[in-house]
Amino acid sequence: MDISIITNIQTLSRQGELGKNYGLYSTVANTGESLSGIVAGALTMLAGGFSFICMANSIVISAKWALVKLRQEEKTHERTV
Repeated sequence: MDISIITNIQTLSRQGELGKNYGLYSTVANTGESLSGIVAGALTMLAGGFSFICMANSIVISAKWALVKLRQEEKTHERTV
């Protein structure tokens, strides 16, 4: 935790409310951190899925391109023989 936030909580809290204010801050900070982890995980899953689709499409496109080139070479070879 950032020391300046803790100092502000201590400085701005009324007598007897320090524990409650610190507990509230700690709860909100931990909840925000855990939610950001869930969001980051979801985005990672989306990006991973999207990159897999892109890789699979690239493999298919390159294989089709190679097959087209091979067929062109076979036709050229047949004409010369």
